[in-house]
Amino acid sequence: MFLSIITATYNRAHCLERLANSIIEQSSSALSMIEWIVIDDGSQDETKSLVHRLINKSQHLLSIQYEFQANQGKHSAINTGVGLCRGEYVMIIDSDDLLVSGALERLIKDVSESQSVVTAFLYGNNQHQFAQSYYDVNEYLGLKGDKALVFCKHALQSHPFPVFKHERFVTESVVWNRIMDAEPIHCINVTVTTGEYLSDGLSSQYLSLLANNPRGVMALVETNMGLKEFGLNVLKQTAYHFSTVVSMPRCFSLLKKYPLFKSSLLIVSSYYVAFKRRARKR
Repeated sequence: MFLSIITATYNRAHCLERLANSIIEQSSSALSMIEWIVIDDGSQDETKSLVHRLINKSQHLLSIQYEFQANQGKHSAINTGVGLCRGEYVMIIDSDDLLVSGALERLIKDVSESQSVVTAFLYGNNQHQFAQSYYDVNEYLGLKGDKALVFCKHALQSHPFPVFKHERFVTESVVWNRIMDAEPIHCINVTVTTGEYLSDGLSSQYLSLLANNPRGVMALVETNMGLKEFGLNVLKQTAYHFSTVVSMPRCFSLLKKYPLFKSSLLIVSSYYVAFKRRARKR
């Protein structure tokens, strides 16, 4: 098995069939090299019956695994999916995304040739193409537009998402940044996925998710503070997230744990971001 596609879903039965069709419509040669793993994160809609119908409908075309778990958040569902993977490579595709025509054949070809730990493709109508073939994590965080990422399975197995009791959100950057800190990101100017942001999706409520999941935020802060290069783009990402939960006790903790200049720079930047955010609301 070459590629495992993981979709973590919660009450998105109305989206899943469109995604399934976009996968099934890929070439038969590509479908023979992949599997689709659907992790149902506690859905209360028709997700289970829909996926079982899709399994019966496509059993001669596509290998589909379905796993139900109590609601724990997308990051936990991804951990579950990685544990079930049989592919050498893994791609996370959200339930409201679609594969474009011919995507899998091109993706398999490019990833096979590069054998990179992380490969980034374009997403949707992204007008911001890659200017170079490889980026380090700080450079990558400065790029505009969403990307579709493919990882070696062993990298995701080595860096599972942290799971915190009573919290249901950890940003994907916690894991992506750790992996990208060790390996350059191979970037290819080919669009493989597209989609839309739904009003009930994680993106639409991102700031409130951060504020309500402080330990998840601090996992990103600690990840980024430990990166080999704490460049400007890493600082911006860290301050944006830390600004949602910044407090004096957390600041003192950073000052004790990390170099004074780096900690002070983050603290000042985070309070500045928080101040600007509040000012815009007035």
